[in-house]
Amino acid sequence: MIAPENQTRMANRMQARKVITLDASHASLASRAAEVAGLIDEAAQACASLALGREGLPSLPERIRGRTPLSVLSFL
Repeated sequence: MIAPENQTRMANRMQARKVITLDASHASLASRAAEVAGLIDEAAQACASLALGREGLPSLPERIRGRTPLSVLSFL
């Protein structure tokens, strides 16, 4: 288990676009499943929109190179 202050430091270091903090134990996947699933779904949709290769955008590997993560999940 990673201490909350270390999770915050790591999220800041990677310049996460979104961080959520849940009032939950380390078993938040069970106790706060909807919130965890929502964050995962949001990140997956963001990645999928990149993969669609809209006209005028570079190929997927070029588009994602150097980008920061969309989401980081933090637990109290």
